Amino acid sequence: MVLLALILLLGSVSAFSQVAAQSAGDSNPESQAQPSPDFVRELRSLNSGFPMQVPDNLDQWQSRREEIRRRILVSQGLWPMPPRTSANAVVQETVDCGEFKVYRVTLESYPGFYVTGNLYVPNHHTAPMPGVLYAHGHWTDARFMQTDEKTFERDLESGAEKFNPSGSFPLQAACVGLARIGCVAFFYDMIGHADSIQIPHLPGVRDWMNTEERWGLFSPQAELRLQNFMGLQTYNSLCVFDWFSSLPFIDSKRIGMTGASGGGTQTMILSAIDDRLAVSFPAVMVSTDMQGGCTCENAPYLRIDAGNIDFAATFAPKPLGMTAANDWTRNMENEGFPDLKHLYTMFGKPENVGLFAYTQFPHNYNQVAREAMYFWMNRHLNLGIEEPITEKPFEPLTKEQLTVWTAEHPKPANVGEDFERDLLAWMANTSDEQMRELIPTDKASLEKFWQVVGGAYEVIANRKNVLKQNEDEVMILPPMSPLSPSLSALSPKHSTSKCLLVVSEEGKSLLLDADGNLNPSFQGFFNRDFAVATVDLPGIGMTETDFYGAGNTVNPRYQYLYTFGYNDPLFVFRSKVIGKAIDELSEMFSEITVLGLGDAGKWVPLAVSQGQNHVTRVIIDTQGFRFAKNITSTQDPDFVPGATKYFDLPGMIALCAPREMFLFGETEIPEIVGAVYRASDAAESVVMVQGAKLTPDVAAALF
Repeated sequence: MVLLALILLLGSVSAFSQVAAQSAGDSNPESQAQPSPDFVRELRSLNSGFPMQVPDNLDQWQSRREEIRRRILVSQGLWPMPPRTSANAVVQETVDCGEFKVYRVTLESYPGFYVTGNLYVPNHHTAPMPGVLYAHGHWTDARFMQTDEKTFERDLESGAEKFNPSGSFPLQAACVGLARIGCVAFFYDMIGHADSIQIPHLPGVRDWMNTEERWGLFSPQAELRLQNFMGLQTYNSLCVFDWFSSLPFIDSKRIGMTGASGGGTQTMILSAIDDRLAVSFPAVMVSTDMQGGCTCENAPYLRIDAGNIDFAATFAPKPLGMTAANDWTRNMENEGFPDLKHLYTMFGKPENVGLFAYTQFPHNYNQVAREAMYFWMNRHLNLGIEEPITEKPFEPLTKEQLTVWTAEHPKPANVGEDFERDLLAWMANTSDEQMRELIPTDKASLEKFWQVVGGAYEVIANRKNVLKQNEDEVMILPPMSPLSPSLSALSPKHSTSKCLLVVSEEGKSLLLDADGNLNPSFQGFFNRDFAVATVDLPGIGMTETDFYGAGNTVNPRYQYLYTFGYNDPLFVFRSKVIGKAIDELSEMFSEITVLGLGDAGKWVPLAVSQGQNHVTRVIIDTQGFRFAKNITSTQDPDFVPGATKYFDLPGMIALCAPREMFLFGETEIPEIVGAVYRASDAAESVVMVQGAKLTPDVAAALF
């Protein structure tokens, strides 16, 4: 069976008829009503295996590292990075505990959006002091949390905790322990927990928030702009670091970060994208197994060709410590950690990576794990504390002592869905302003456009793989051969350097009439000495859900999120099939024209824009399609997260410059397309054609 249907017409009509009978079985449109198993393997999910892609050398790793970092930033709407606004921090002392003081802190990441937490400052240490950011994990209201009585009794019995009652406040205990060894610690809330009250932690998919204007999180409009819950949390962490490192008593060169569970995710993500961190200690989260089950740990494109081990590895060769427990991290000693150790050894720093595996305990940040973290911070922040470092009991602080909302500093009034809409509207407007600044006017600004917009679409298109992938772990597009066995009867009458690739919903059936003869519409290209190729595309006439099936069932409300964080959107998958056909043709022809007919026209630009190929001319009918206007559901087969953010379909078209571009279906040349072509010294290469329907005959007459 030919896995990717490619037909080359290298001769006359009679030559084509030699393969008509062989192709007839594939020409039935009904055969395209179901996805071919050759196109799709088992849908990947957060529970799939995620082994690290181990590099052969450090140069290779550096390229891989930059790709991972860009993937993280793009997935969370942080490429390019939003402009920082004033933190407007409010810091109030709450209690002096003798060894340290505790402060209430609020600061703004986005205007009017508050990050809340407590600052623990040692009393008897000389400034500047080292600091540690402590990220809230998935314990309800963790900053105020006390372990329930039954669980705490079990912790005392197992040796997970030693002191009553302070051991029943395990997350508060970490900040106390850090302050006692001379570190300033800032424990800040996960969105929707403790004092972070403006947006609930799981606001959910809500039909009433799916609106053309003033949409909410988890709507298609938000995802088309890569506005997602994980991105909000990551940006909070970046802004926290900005503020924390600016404190006059902090040594900005000695700042570490830790957190467990979801806080471990936040730790490894900030460690991957912010070079200012000196030490990283994500607890019970780095693993080749389950990658994070919350929407705050998942974003479109994030774990396509990457996983948590890769994210943690980007911190190399700086000190990276981790814990494992009897959870999804239980296999780390044998799966994942050896790869990290190998990478650090390549850097000549094997001592800078450490795993503390306490698999006798369930998922936790207990005293045993916290003491491992103190050891790691002591060694790598150069604290000079005598080891071993063991915790001592302390007097837990109450919620009333820790809360940032007081009579003097009351809770904000801007909360709930109206605030959520306002926040996303501000983010969209700010992003649009950034994008407009990227519209090129000369060579220098063109280079910036390619870096940002081209870099984003490189992540979205997912055509570049720095390292060879494990074929058992990823969806592989099948290889193509133009003279594969089912087409072996076709032989060229003469050689040619030119080829037309026809992209349409009909696939290769478009080239045949009902009698199996050549469609005469293509005669114009034969007269111009063109070979002709077509490609069958997956999922024609199907929704995303139809094509991908039930998807990941961790949380059906967010099916699209758990699908497209691990798998290509169908639009992208189609572009990859087209791109692979172009790659194969580029090995045989030096001049390729790509013709995108009907609805298929919008799938062509993303494919053409990726990689080096011999496409010299593109002819497409856009039908006026725009993601922002036409996509109202995440199940739409043309749903592409991020497309609206990066200039929509015209952004994809612009990236085809300086190739010849004939546009049908537009009322004018889109601004970004005209600007990029002018900056590329190819203004005359983009032509808008009006008053005609795009057909093969019309296309052949264009040149």
